Amino acid sequence: MVDMLRKADTDTPVLHLIYDMWDTMIENVKKLVFEHEQKDIIFGSSEFFDAIHQVLESRWNKSNTPLHCMAHSLVPKYYHEVWLQKGNYGILRIAPQEDNEASLNRSKCFKKLFQNPRDLRKVYAEFGSFSMGSDYFNQPHVIDARFHEEPISWWANHGADRVNLEENVVVELEELSLDDPKLESYFVA
Repeated sequence: MVDMLRKADTDTPVLHLIYDMWDTMIENVKKLVFEHEQKDIIFGSSEFFDAIHQVLESRWNKSNTPLHCMAHSLVPKYYHEVWLQKGNYGILRIAPQEDNEASLNRSKCFKKLFQNPRDLRKVYAEFGSFSMGSDYFNQPHVIDARFHEEPISWWANHGADRVNLEENVVVELEELSLDDPKLESYFVA
């Protein structure tokens, strides 16, 4: 947890990384507990880890906002097969569109940002194309760039002409640092 806080305590944009940092921290705690108890991390169970996990989840639920989930959902790397297969300790990762919590909170943000029903439908369709890697987003160079480019660069190179998400400040959200004064104006309750 301390490592996560150190990484987040910066003037650089990290909002889009918080969701993943939290999951990675929980995986690291699980590894430590299961190694100490000499149990299999994939198939074993631990009452001690379950208690710790419950505390961590409770804390996450107090500090997590739909904005974290939206920013997490806009990081192209989190949809790339290499990242998905590279989960720690054999624990597979899931893409943001497959994560129930991220999907529900992303939807809250979309509804807040796009109040016109026609615009909202268009944004959902565009996000679907992006997240599923269809249409333009299915080209090999675009898929490869998801893993290697920083999010803002990827969106500038591959999303500017294709998606309304960028036009409506959504991509700007992932550039915010946690102590950025603009963050408050984007907060979605």
